[in-house]
Amino acid sequence: IKPVEEDVEKLVLKTFTESINLLGGPKNLIKHKHLTWLPSLMEACYVIVLRERFLKTVEEIAKELGLSVQTVRNILQSKEELIVKKLREGLQVKEHVAGGLAKLAWKRVKHESNLC
Repeated sequence: IKPVEEDVEKLVLKTFTESINLLGGPKNLIKHKHLTWLPSLMEACYVIVLRERFLKTVEEIAKELGLSVQTVRNILQSKEELIVKKLREGLQVKEHVAGGLAKLAWKRVKHESNLC
């Protein structure tokens, strides 16, 4: 693994872990049986980290991850406010808000890692 790729992997995993923490932790996920959308959450974490930290374009991200350009755009355009509202209402997170959750988690990781 190249050094930059290693950095991407570490930041994505931190962001993914923080996303799960925002949802109440692993046990809460199991309790509410919301495990089927975790791949979408991981995908969103990759997109956010590649865009925000490594300044990749939408097209570069799509190519690197094997996603459509529209999927990458959807993740990047997701609303953080929506996820905050959904989290307050209960664990009803679906694929279409994974981007908002990843954005919130990335902000925390960026702050904690002094990447501001």
